[in-house]
Amino acid sequence: MKLTITLSFVFSISLSALTYSQKTELSFSLKNARLEEVLETIRKQSDFSFWYKNNEINLDKIVTIEASKENVSTVLTQVLKDEGVSFMIFDKHIVLYKPGGEGNGSSVALQQQKVTGKITDATTNEPLAGVNVILEGTTVGVVSDINGTFSIDVPGKNEVLSFSFLGYLTEKVTADRAVLDISLSPDITKLEEVVVIGYGSRKRKNVVGAVDQIQSSAIEKRPVANLSQALQGASANLVVQQRSGNPNDNNLNINIRGVSTMNNNEPLIVIDGLISEMESLNKLNPGDIDNISVLKDAGSAAIYGSRSANGVILVTTKNGLKNNAPVIRFSTKLGIENPHVLYTPVKGYENAILKNQALINGGSAPIFTPERIRELKEKGDGQWFLDGILQNAVQQNYNMSISGGTNNTTYMVSAGYYDQGSNFAGNYGLQRYNFRSNLTNEYGKFKLSTIMAYNRTKQNAPNSSAGTLIVDGGRIPNYYDYKMKSDNGHYLINDVLSEFNPLGILEAGGSQKKDEDNFIGSLNGEYELVKGLKAKALFGFDLSANHRFIRSLEVPFYASETAITPTSFANQTRGTEDYNEKKYTLNSQFLLDYDRTFDQHNVTGLLGVSNESYTRNANEIRKKYTDRDLGLPESDTEIDPGSYNTPAQTQERSINSVFGRLGYTYSQKYYSQLSF
Repeated sequence: MKLTITLSFVFSISLSALTYSQKTELSFSLKNARLEEVLETIRKQSDFSFWYKNNEINLDKIVTIEASKENVSTVLTQVLKDEGVSFMIFDKHIVLYKPGGEGNGSSVALQQQKVTGKITDATTNEPLAGVNVILEGTTVGVVSDINGTFSIDVPGKNEVLSFSFLGYLTEKVTADRAVLDISLSPDITKLEEVVVIGYGSRKRKNVVGAVDQIQSSAIEKRPVANLSQALQGASANLVVQQRSGNPNDNNLNINIRGVSTMNNNEPLIVIDGLISEMESLNKLNPGDIDNISVLKDAGSAAIYGSRSANGVILVTTKNGLKNNAPVIRFSTKLGIENPHVLYTPVKGYENAILKNQALINGGSAPIFTPERIRELKEKGDGQWFLDGILQNAVQQNYNMSISGGTNNTTYMVSAGYYDQGSNFAGNYGLQRYNFRSNLTNEYGKFKLSTIMAYNRTKQNAPNSSAGTLIVDGGRIPNYYDYKMKSDNGHYLINDVLSEFNPLGILEAGGSQKKDEDNFIGSLNGEYELVKGLKAKALFGFDLSANHRFIRSLEVPFYASETAITPTSFANQTRGTEDYNEKKYTLNSQFLLDYDRTFDQHNVTGLLGVSNESYTRNANEIRKKYTDRDLGLPESDTEIDPGSYNTPAQTQERSINSVFGRLGYTYSQKYYSQLSF
């Protein structure tokens, strides 16, 4: 009797999903992709969800598949062959299992159940909205609603659900019943953490406003070129967008909680108390970062005035520890960046067929004869131009530091080297050298901190827009007779790219060489006037010297491998640009900081004044028709009227500020804060 019921239950579920699985058509093309990527593609193109045990499925299996309006059964049969893995479809769920194993598909289907419940705060018994409910060992999960309730499908009574929420301890519960009521306890250790806020710090439990803190552990292990990239995905609502795959392109888009204006949406950057430019983030060595605070709302960022309208990012670098013996740390990372393009071109003969169809639809005659299409199919495809301009790149990073301290002194000295090759063909890349010294001394009630940091960045970038090169390389059909370069070294064009090809621009079109030196220093003094009241003063400066040298080399392009005379040229004006820039910022701050507790009352106050003075000088000379080999002036060399060489471009500005903050806490339960 039991066996009969079991078979009937499985059959009825499979039958209900049969119609949907047959109706759903999948179309995608993946080459040398991981099995996990294939499953994710199926999930995005349908309403299916996958259930499996990680120890039974090899998600790293490399798969190549082309699906054109195929049903899910056909696709899964192809990608799972030779893996000893079966699948079962029921009610828009797909179970992957090894027959006879612990996760047998029949038993999984039988045990499928819906688990519901409510999540509350263990201290206040209030419902918690936004709690992540994840099926342990999978990516399947839901989020609790405004009433703290949740509902999730679980394929078995022995599965474990993980409940996690910011500021609370994570709970893991076995889904052994249909209703689970969960209480999450506040993470007391995190509430006691010290969080950096504007012109000061507070314990997390005393912070008023939306402030998120990113610890160094979330940054150090990331194999990235700069700090901006390390922030990607490290904090909720902090969005980082890199505009291209060029490692020299440090001009990233960073915004907090989305785009809020039509103009500049960049957050304000503050590094060790000094207000800095956005580009200063990428001059830092990620290994020197202690923590980063992200001020997300008006309440937490208001003390910085109107400049904080888009949020604030506060960066604090590492210091030594008191009464700690010298600690030497050395770290290195070595890797290879593989530019994996997520789309592939159709075959050459298919492109010819589609081109003919497009011409006919537009009222024109087709240009490919049946014989030509048959020839393209028989001879196969040539190299796709995008594959011809992209390459693997080596990335290496070395950091060394020594830190420690005595009862009155702490110190941290570090040095780092970073080298990143470019994924574009040609000898391009970026190198960065960093040195930093953070020193703190205490003399009774007086505390003095000094910071000195130097970094040098060297870049060699293509003399063309990376986006343009990728677009041109990706849109060329991969006919077998389309080549980028002939055997004699000539760069070739075709009927699609009739003026140039991107490989010629990259290898022979010149380059942009940049070098930048940056020195930052600050002196920070603090003196306790009376109990709870401290006077603080900060003097800092940020000095940068930049140099950019651009050579545009003339490149001839040929219509065929046998052609003797070039058909077209790139960079015929043979431009040479020499650009120099010096800029510095002087910053001074004076503050009175008050923090006292009386019984159950805590009173805090801050009053400060500051001045920031910025000066920039720049000059540029652009010349046309310079020597083809040396870039030196010739008899026909011209000065580009668009360059500014006399007088030098000068910018000056100064900002004076008065700011303050008042805070009151009663019994560690009620908090209020006013900033201006």
